Amino acid sequence: MLLVRAILALTICFSNSDVVSQHLQSNVWVIDNNAAIKLDGKGKITARYTNNFLGNPTAIDYSDPFRTIVFYRAHQQIVMLNNDGVAIGQPISLMNFGLGQIWLACRSSRGGVWLYSYKQNQILLTNPQLTRIEQTISLENRTNRKEPDTLLEVEGIIYLGTANHIIERIDAYGTTLAPINAAYDSRFWITNCTLWIENKCILEKRLISSPNQVDETYTFPCKNIPLIISNKPMHFNGFSISTCEKVYK
Repeated sequence: MLLVRAILALTICFSNSDVVSQHLQSNVWVIDNNAAIKLDGKGKITARYTNNFLGNPTAIDYSDPFRTIVFYRAHQQIVMLNNDGVAIGQPISLMNFGLGQIWLACRSSRGGVWLYSYKQNQILLTNPQLTRIEQTISLENRTNRKEPDTLLEVEGIIYLGTANHIIERIDAYGTTLAPINAAYDSRFWITNCTLWIENKCILEKRLISSPNQVDETYTFPCKNIPLIISNKPMHFNGFSISTCEKVYK
């Protein structure tokens, strides 16, 4: 069975129905229709989570492997999973915050969850228990007003991206930082201070210290899912994992 196409050293969050969450360890999570599936470094399925009521997950963030976040946009729910893919407690309803529809969600290094409200154009931080909002960042000066598809936090920097456009950066205090001018076709993610961008079956490797410059380029079959395992570009065809091919200049 082929998995559907599926986005950090410290934090990963991807935000559409064909998104992958990566981790520096030799484990990755992918979304296959209505299931969140954990794979080891050899591509073996080691855990699976489904919720028939909530349907298809929108995004998965397992930067904390003992508290994996699964976000269901359609139902405005978050499920927490342990390292074995078992739900921790009951699903958490984001409607309780009274914010309208939450468009994106990802983990914060402070233990809570970042939420993005497109209508209010705000990023909000919950407490670790997801019972209240502790911080609100207004994005009045946002240059890109298209619906974003990616929200993630890495080492205190929040990344907000829209495919085929710039990647905006905001620090945890709400200060707008210089954006990254890097169009991407499908998604982007960050591992070990490296920015990875998927663009038409190509993986671009860029250093966070110089994100506007392409450092290395790799190719993979378009039907496969690109993965970063131990900071190495790989791809998964639904059955096995292979190394991406480097393009030499």
